[in-house]
Amino acid sequence: MERLEIHSKSFLIKWVNACDNCVINWQVKPNKKSINVGLFRKVAEFNLAGDPEDDKRQHGSISTEDLEERLQQNGLQKVYWHGKCNSEDFVKGQYDVDDGQGGMYALVFDNTFSKTTSKTVLFSQQVSTKKKSPALADVPVESSTVVSDGRYITGILLKKRRKRLQGYGRRYFSLDYKYGLLNYFLDQKSSLLRGSMPIQLCVISAKEQSRDIFIDSGMEVWSLKALTPADFHTWVQALDVARHAQVSQQGDSTAATPIRNSMIANEGNDWAKVEKLFSRLEAATSKAQNASSPILKQNEFSSSQTSLQDNGVPPTPPIPNEHKPEKTLQRKPSFWKRRASRKTSSSSREQQPSSSLGQSHTNASAESVVNGHVSDWHDLVSQLTEIVSDFKTVLAEREKSKKETMAAARNSMALARTPRQSMDVESVWSDEMFYDAHEGLDGGVVYVNVESSGGEEEVDDDDDLSTLSDDENETRLRKDLSSHHPMPKHDLYPLPDITSPVKRRATIAEQKGMPPSLVSILRKNVGKDLTTVAMPITMNEPISFLQRLAEFVEASNLIDKAVTSNDPVERVMLIALFGITSLSGFRAKERCARKSFNPLLGETYELVREDKGFRLVAEKISHRPVGFAMQAESKDWTLQYSGYPKQKFWGKSAEFTDTGPYRITLNESGEAFEFLQPAIFMRNIIAGEKYMEPVGSMTAYSSTGAKAVVQFKAGGMFSGRSEDLTINGYDSNGKQSEVEYQGTWTNEVGIFKGPHKGQVLWKASKMLPDYEKKYGFSEFMATLNEITPVEDGHIPPTDSRLRPDQRMYEQGDIDRAEQKKVELEEKQRAARHEMEQKSENWKPTFFELSSDGNDFYVLKNGPENYWERRKNHYWDKLPNIF
Repeated sequence: MERLEIHSKSFLIKWVNACDNCVINWQVKPNKKSINVGLFRKVAEFNLAGDPEDDKRQHGSISTEDLEERLQQNGLQKVYWHGKCNSEDFVKGQYDVDDGQGGMYALVFDNTFSKTTSKTVLFSQQVSTKKKSPALADVPVESSTVVSDGRYITGILLKKRRKRLQGYGRRYFSLDYKYGLLNYFLDQKSSLLRGSMPIQLCVISAKEQSRDIFIDSGMEVWSLKALTPADFHTWVQALDVARHAQVSQQGDSTAATPIRNSMIANEGNDWAKVEKLFSRLEAATSKAQNASSPILKQNEFSSSQTSLQDNGVPPTPPIPNEHKPEKTLQRKPSFWKRRASRKTSSSSREQQPSSSLGQSHTNASAESVVNGHVSDWHDLVSQLTEIVSDFKTVLAEREKSKKETMAAARNSMALARTPRQSMDVESVWSDEMFYDAHEGLDGGVVYVNVESSGGEEEVDDDDDLSTLSDDENETRLRKDLSSHHPMPKHDLYPLPDITSPVKRRATIAEQKGMPPSLVSILRKNVGKDLTTVAMPITMNEPISFLQRLAEFVEASNLIDKAVTSNDPVERVMLIALFGITSLSGFRAKERCARKSFNPLLGETYELVREDKGFRLVAEKISHRPVGFAMQAESKDWTLQYSGYPKQKFWGKSAEFTDTGPYRITLNESGEAFEFLQPAIFMRNIIAGEKYMEPVGSMTAYSSTGAKAVVQFKAGGMFSGRSEDLTINGYDSNGKQSEVEYQGTWTNEVGIFKGPHKGQVLWKASKMLPDYEKKYGFSEFMATLNEITPVEDGHIPPTDSRLRPDQRMYEQGDIDRAEQKKVELEEKQRAARHEMEQKSENWKPTFFELSSDGNDFYVLKNGPENYWERRKNHYWDKLPNIF
C-alpha cells in the first residue's frame, strides 16, 4: 500500500481517471490519528465567461450546511462521503462508474480540522480493467531526470516551501503520462506521497530565464524550479505532452494512445543517445588524429634516410614496429568498407639490413607501407569528420525545430506580446481582444514573457525574498529600526485651522456597468506584474491606488491606543493589529472583480481627517517598477511607507505582495515599529465564488526588541474564505505574553486571553447601503474621492480627486471616461518620451530617498515640503498630468 502524508490544516487529493462502466476500489488505513475521506467527481467546466449573474448569486459566506453547493461551485460533485476514519481502522470503499459518468474522480483526505498534527495513512486504489501502476522503485536512478518505459518521467526539482520566506527544498517528482498525474516525494528513497496534481485540471506556466514552473490547480499552487536548463526543457515538454494528451482524451475518444504517448516521451531519451554517440565520434576523431602523428613522423624519417643516402651517408637502421594503424584497420574492415589491405609479410617486418642493396630494398618497401597507411588514416579522419559534421547538422535542425515549436506555442496562446518602446501606464484594449479564454487555458504549458512592455527586463525579487529565513528577515527589519529617532514636531497644518466637524458624504452613485471577464484579460499575463497590465476602465473601481493606501490608516485609533500603553509587548501587539485592519476592505467580494486606478506618474493624494487627528499625503514615485510613498502624521505618531506592490496571476489564483515596509514612530519616545503586509491571494478566478484572503503570517517588530506575530488560519479545501486570526506577543527575550488576541480580519478582533478577556479592540467599518451595487465600498471608502471644504481650492492639481476620467467614471459617464483615459495616457507617454530624448530621469516631487542609505522614500522637509507649499498655495512647477 502507498503511504500518504497530509499536513496539518491541509488536505491531499488522489486523482483517479475512471472510464465508463468501471469500478473504483480503494483501501485506507489511518496511522495513529483519524482523518476524513470522501470521493468527488469533476463535473463542471471552468466558468470562463464570468457571468455577473452567477457572481451575484454567489455572494455571501459559505457555511458547513452549504458544503454540497460549495463543492458544486468548485466543479466537484460529492458521490460518496465516508467521513471520519478512526486510527488503525481498515476502511474499504467501492464506487461503480455508470455509463456516461467517466472522467476524473478525486479521493479527498481532509486534515483541515487538525491545527498542529500531520496525518499518515496507508492507501491503495484500483480501477478495474486498467493495469496497476508500476512502482517508482523501478525507475532508473542514473540521472536527475529520466524516462521509464515511455510512461513515467522522474527526477529532482526544487519546490518552494509552504511557509513564506523559507526558500526552496529538493523534492523527487514523478509524472505519469497515462493518467496525467504529477506526484512528489521527499526524496527518491521515500515511498511517502507528499502531494499530487492532476495535470489536465491545472494551469501550467513556465519562465525559461529563471527555470521556474508554476502549476495552479485552483486549490493550491506549486512553485517549482529546475536545477539546470536541460532539466527545465525536459520537464516543460513532458508536462506539455501530458496536458495535451489528457485534453485530447477528454475531447476525442480516438485521440493519442498510450503507445503514441510512449513514443513522444521516449523522444528525449532517444536524442540523448544520439548526443552520446556524437560525443563518442568526436572522441574517435580526436584519437585518430593523435594516432596519425607517429606515422607522419615515420614518413618524415624515411624521407630523411633517402636524403642521407643520396649524400653518401649511411642510413640508420629502422626501428621495428607493429604497424598499429594497420591492425586498427584490420579490426573493422566491413564497417569502413576499406580497400584491400596492404599487409606486409612477417619476414619483411622483421627483416634486418645486411647490405646496401638490402637496405635500398627495405627502405623502399617501408616507405611504400608507411605512405599507404598515412593515406588510410587521412581517409579515416576525413570520414569521421564528415560524420561528426552530419551529426551537428541533424542536432542543429532538431534544436531549430524545437525552438519553432516553442515559439508557435507562445504565439498560439498570445503571450509573446510585442515590446513597446514607450512605458505606458495603461492602454485601452479594443473590444475584439476580449475573446473567450478557454482555448488558452486548455492548452499546454504557458510560456511567460519575461520582457517588459518597455523593452526592459523586469527583475523578480521573489527568489531573493524566499531565500530569507525568518531570523534573517527579523535581523534586516530590526537593523532598519535601530536608526530611528524621535520625530521633529510639526504644526500639523491644516488640522488646527479646522474648527468644526467636516460633513462628509455617506454614499456614492451606483455602478453603471459590470466588468468583463477577468480571466480573458489575465490569461494573457501569467506571471506578470498586474500593475503594468492594461485594463478597460470598467475593470476599475472609482478610486486610485493612492486612495487605497489611505484606507490603510482608517483604524488609526489603534496607534493612539498604543501610544498610551506602558507595556512594550502590548504596544507592538496593537501595532500588529493595526497592520491587518486594512484587509477588511476586501471582505466584500464585489471588490475582487475590480482594481484601483493605476495613478499616473507624479499623481498625488492628500487626506486630512480632523475627526481622527491625522494628515496624510501620498505620491506615485516611479513607474517601472511601480512604486509609491506615503506619510501620515498626528501629534503623537508618524507613519511612513515606501514600497513596490506586486500583483501576479498564476492561472487560477492571483497573489498580491508588497516589498515595502510600513514604519510607525512614536514622536515622544522615538520607539519605532516596522512590518510587511502579508501575502494575499485571490481565489477561484476561473470558476466558483471569487474571494480574497491573507495567507501565512505577519510579524511586527519593535525597536525595543519586542515583536508580535499575526497567524492567519489556513482554510480547508472547501471551507471557503479563511477569516480567523490569532495575535501573540513576545518580549525582547522571546518570552510569550499571556495575552492573546483572536478574531477575524473581516469583522472584529478582541482579547481572547488575559486580564481583559472579552474586550473588543477593533471592529470593521460599516458598509454602504446596497454596497453590492456600489463597488463593495465601506462608508470610509466612499469619502476618499470627495472634495470637501478642506480640499476645495487647496489641493494641488495633481491630486487624484481632480483626475477627470476617474471623476467621470464615478459619475457613471463611462464612454467619456474611457476616451479621457486614453488622452491622459497618450499625454503621459509623450512626456516620458520627451524625458528620454533629453536623458532625464523622473524625480518625485514631494518625496526623497532617506539619508540612512536604504531604498526608502520619506517626505521632504523645508520649503519643498508638501504641507508648506500647501500653506503658501505654491503649486508652481508641478507636472501637468491631467
